[in-house]
Amino acid sequence: MTAAPVPASKPAEWHAAFRLLFDTSTTPVAILDERRRLLDMNPAGLRLLCQTAAAPTGEPAAEAIAPPERERSEADWHQLLRDGRLSGTRTLIRADGAQVAVMFAAVVESVAGGRRAIYALTPAGAKPVGLGGQDGHGADALTAREAQVVQLIAGGLDTSEIAASLLVSPNTVRSHVRNAMSKLGARTRAQLVARVLGGEDGRRGAG
Repeated sequence: MTAAPVPASKPAEWHAAFRLLFDTSTTPVAILDERRRLLDMNPAGLRLLCQTAAAPTGEPAAEAIAPPERERSEADWHQLLRDGRLSGTRTLIRADGAQVAVMFAAVVESVAGGRRAIYALTPAGAKPVGLGGQDGHGADALTAREAQVVQLIAGGLDTSEIAASLLVSPNTVRSHVRNAMSKLGARTRAQLVARVLGGEDGRRGAG
């Protein structure tokens, strides 16, 4: 999801809001620097990888990727830096040595001191959930594919990009979006994402 322009006079407020979202979201999120080193991972990400302590900052992110996928992940990384956003699947290695398959949506943002890659991760087959440990409003009514489409929308992908990622037609993507919006009473894609990922009360007006 493309972030709204931040008023130049309120960078501190924006940073605080992002930090709150980062810390409380039940969606695993990792932040990498331009050299593909881990800068931060939220509590949900630590749980996903069975990390019991703070994220090992400064470590190459490739070390957490299953060896057979590292070459492809390197090519994907350069594509992400070039295009600014990317989605796909990856197999990660947890701290206990087990592997976990995830879907990811990543965006690149320019900040003071360089660019940052922000990855939102979802275990393969899982549905997106809300913030603060609460399921999104009515999110259990969505099919796994509808929830996956919403996750990719939240990652900033448009209809054609989602279709290419999931190997389906754009019309199929639009159908999933319409069905999800109907089930959750959302009037816009932004409101749909808010209700699934943010637990927005379905009785509120259109966003």
